[in-house]
Amino acid sequence: MTQAREDKPRSIDEFILGEHMLMLAFIALCVFGTFVAYLYYGRTLIMSVTQTSPERPFAASEQIDDGLAATVLQRHRNSAGPTRIGIVAGHLNFDSGAVCADGLQEVTINTNVATQVAAILQANGLSVEILNEDDGRLTQDYRATAVVSLHADSCQGAAATMSGYKSAASRVPNGDLLQNCINERYMVQTGLSYNENTITDHMTQYYVFDRLSPTVPALILEMGFMGGDRELLTSRTQLVAAAVADGIMCYVERVQ
Repeated sequence: MTQAREDKPRSIDEFILGEHMLMLAFIALCVFGTFVAYLYYGRTLIMSVTQTSPERPFAASEQIDDGLAATVLQRHRNSAGPTRIGIVAGHLNFDSGAVCADGLQEVTINTNVATQVAAILQANGLSVEILNEDDGRLTQDYRATAVVSLHADSCQGAAATMSGYKSAASRVPNGDLLQNCINERYMVQTGLSYNENTITDHMTQYYVFDRLSPTVPALILEMGFMGGDRELLTSRTQLVAAAVADGIMCYVERVQ
C-alpha cells in the first residue's frame, strides 16, 4: 500500500526570498521600460529641438521692432544699449530758410553739413537718422540718444558782416552736457567765436524741444552767419561737419 506524500510547508526564509525575487523582477522590468522610453522619446525631443532652433539664440529684429533692429546692430562701441542720433537738416522739405542776395539758401548749407555729419557718425559706429524740418517722427515716442538741429544764420542787413556760432539746448537731463560738448569742439575746430548776443527766443524755445520726450536731449546749432562766415559754410563744410560730429561723439562717450 502506497503512502500518500504530504507537501512540506515552506519555511519563513524561503517565503521571504520568494517575495524578494518577485520584487526584484518587477524593479528590473520598470528600469528596462524606462530605459526604452528614454531612448525613444528623448531622441525624438532632441531631434525636434535641433531642427527648430536657429544657430544663434535670436536675431535683433526678433527682439525689438523693425525701426530699432539696425540700431542695435550698429551700436556705438562701449555702448550699453542702442545709440541713435537724430540730425535735423534745418528747413529741409519745409522752406528755403534764409536766402542771400545771390540766391544762396540756408537749407542747402544745412542739408550738406547734415549729410556729412551723418556719414562721419556712421563711420564711427553710430546709427544716424537725417530728419526734415517739422518732421512728423519727432514726437514723444521718438527714441534717440540725442537730436541735433543744424541751421545757418542770416546774411541780410547787419548780419551780412557778422560772424560766430551759437546754440541752445532743451532743459532736460543731459541737455547741458550735449551743449557743452558741441560748443567746446565746434569752437576749437572751426575757430569761430560764440555769438551769445544774437541768441533768440526761437532758439531757446525751439519747437522740437517741446515735442520730444524729456529723456531725449535736443540742441539747435546756428553754425555761423551766411554773410561773415560764408566761406566756412560753403567751401569748408567738411571742417564744419567734423566739428559737429566730434561734439556729438564727445556727448555719446560721456553718457555711456
